[in-house]
Amino acid sequence: MNKLKSRIHTRHKLNFSGDYSCETVAFFSEEILVLRLWDQQTRQPLLQFRRVADLQLLLSLPLAEYDGSQLFCRWSGGLALLGKSGLWFWPEISTQEADFYPLHNSEVWQQQLQGQQYQFTPLQMVALDDQQLLLRMSGANNRHGRAISWLFINEDGDCHIVNRFKELDDAAIAALPSFTPPPVLTALAVNDGTIWGLCSPATDGTASTDGQLLVPYRYQLPDNLLSSLSQLLGAGQKRELLLQSNLRQLATGNAVFSENNACVWLRPKGKKSLECHHLNSGECLHRISLTPAQNLGDINLRQAHLHFWDQRWFLVHNSTQLHLCEVLPATN
Repeated sequence: MNKLKSRIHTRHKLNFSGDYSCETVAFFSEEILVLRLWDQQTRQPLLQFRRVADLQLLLSLPLAEYDGSQLFCRWSGGLALLGKSGLWFWPEISTQEADFYPLHNSEVWQQQLQGQQYQFTPLQMVALDDQQLLLRMSGANNRHGRAISWLFINEDGDCHIVNRFKELDDAAIAALPSFTPPPVLTALAVNDGTIWGLCSPATDGTASTDGQLLVPYRYQLPDNLLSSLSQLLGAGQKRELLLQSNLRQLATGNAVFSENNACVWLRPKGKKSLECHHLNSGECLHRISLTPAQNLGDINLRQAHLHFWDQRWFLVHNSTQLHLCEVLPATN
């Protein structure tokens, strides 16, 4: 494993015109950051999209105008945002106008069984392809990731959620001692046609970081289509999420996907270092240290939030400062 150095490429102060406090900063693309701000005057959240290089404002979205939703992702070269009433789509970040697709079957999120009402909440949205989005769904009446569903736009201009959730209850997963009952699904990523779920053992219904699991699926026709439950969807959907053989258990620690969905960054438990792993192959590409000289500056490690674009570029920030950091190539 190569241990590489990193450096602070650009420093930004997170102070903007208006009475805003910054809650989080992440990559939207390699050139654009997305900031979640809190407007102290209106007491409402908003998303702002700014250029990485100079934090020039490109788009500002008061989320109260979009059902208060904070569920968004890159899709078809633009921005998709899902609320209770439907899906908004901005073909370009530089335009304020969005296309709107009403949600045809919002009742999927609320289901009644034996007289009891169950609420299911979408926690994350990622692009599967140019036609469909994946949703990481909560379990019943909680906010812990439990299942995967699909969202697509009908020919009549409505968006539709597939009324069947794929839980991670495959036999190969259930056979692992730490993952019975089914694990908590903490994140989704799509890379090269493979859908990766980052899973944690369920401990009293909450996620544990003791040995997270990478679960790969392919979205394809099942071997025996006639016996497939997908025939019952009523939406013409024939393909299913089929578990692949290369399940991969990670070392104890905190793992996250890079925003370009090509890497997994792992911070081993009890260490001030980070490991970058290739998502599909599992190869450990390199390791870096978290230090004031290389990336933290005067940001306290306990207050530092980290977000990664790929194996090279990452962000370190607190509520007032932002560092764009770069992993440096190996030197002989």
